Amino acid sequence: MNIDPILFFSNPNLPEEISSSLRKIGLQVLCVPVLETNYEKHEGNVKKAFENIQKVKAIVFPSHRSVLALGRTGINVRHLKWYALRESTANVCLDILSKIPEVTVKKGLPELIDTLRNDTDLIGSQIIFLSGYRQKVTPIRQLKEFDISVRNVCCFSTSSVYKTDILKTLKGITPVACVFFNVAGVRIVCNTLKNTGWEWRDKCIFATEETVAKALREKKEIRRCDAIPQDSNLEGIKQMLQSYFRCKC
Repeated sequence: MNIDPILFFSNPNLPEEISSSLRKIGLQVLCVPVLETNYEKHEGNVKKAFENIQKVKAIVFPSHRSVLALGRTGINVRHLKWYALRESTANVCLDILSKIPEVTVKKGLPELIDTLRNDTDLIGSQIIFLSGYRQKVTPIRQLKEFDISVRNVCCFSTSSVYKTDILKTLKGITPVACVFFNVAGVRIVCNTLKNTGWEWRDKCIFATEETVAKALREKKEIRRCDAIPQDSNLEGIKQMLQSYFRCKC
């Protein structure tokens, strides 16, 4: 069986089970980091936010980075009600903080907001929303009318990996497919590969969720997304790729 490279534009922290499962259908996963995360810069901000939480009833983890950021501080908030955006984030909560969130939302921020609105236990209380620096969408306005106060706490920031480092990683590689994990990754990769002779037409293009797919369709270099997983987690991505490439065989 020929083994073809497939690029995951993400940090190299994949479980071996994912790589080995895809290897069985002829795909070799190569992770290409495009974003660097800074937690240390915001650690003091997180600790200060949790000094006075008498009115806080819940905490929202919108990403795995927010879980890692809290885990670095050693703060114990197990008595609060936890909300996780997507199963992958909930799994990291269990792995890093040893607690399964009471509520896990699968379909994105709009569903999360609706879930918070419908939780009568939160009326008149405050929730902490752990976000990234310059995060565009937080549910402050949407929840204010329901008498739910949102404290937006910046717990990490990201920056682009140097263009030369990405190009060095990609040198000599001709992948059959690329998987994009976030909108920033779409922008960074397209800007990095601009005017390099990189050809998108001969590669399958995948996104981990609809917002990323939309960004791919809007990029003039790509203008498409071949598939997104039913569940936006590693297991869902694995199943998507297995189904897609088995059908292609």
